[in-house]
Amino acid sequence: MYVLKLFLRVAFVFFISSHTVFAQNYELKCVAEKALKEKKLLLISVVSENCYFCKKMDKDVFSNKRVIKKIHKQYERIAIIAGVESIPNFLHVEAYPTNFLIDPKTFNIIDEYVGYIGAKDFLELLDMVYKLEMSHKNVEND
Repeated sequence: MYVLKLFLRVAFVFFISSHTVFAQNYELKCVAEKALKEKKLLLISVVSENCYFCKKMDKDVFSNKRVIKKIHKQYERIAIIAGVESIPNFLHVEAYPTNFLIDPKTFNIIDEYVGYIGAKDFLELLDMVYKLEMSHKNVEND
């Protein structure tokens, strides 16, 4: 009887965790499709709940009106809290915060930035990567 209960508990945990990964992959796919339709790139921010610089970046950068406007215009952003949500396998995170700029069609990482970056520099990074990637796509389509 004990073995059966243990098996059922393990099976339940596995079932729940596999659905969580599936749901997040589904969400990522939906956001990527939206980005493609709107000619945007993906911005995936991976943070930790106990990370000082993650909180600082959220306060100083992601709350900045110019950054919000830039992201809304050129990117679809997903924030992932490490330890709470599954990180997609193609993202290799070694420190927090890490921001990935990703092609929504191929899921190739165009650029990534590890650590805190101020609003001004982050805006320049977002703009530079977006312009380069879009000019590259225009050349491919010609």
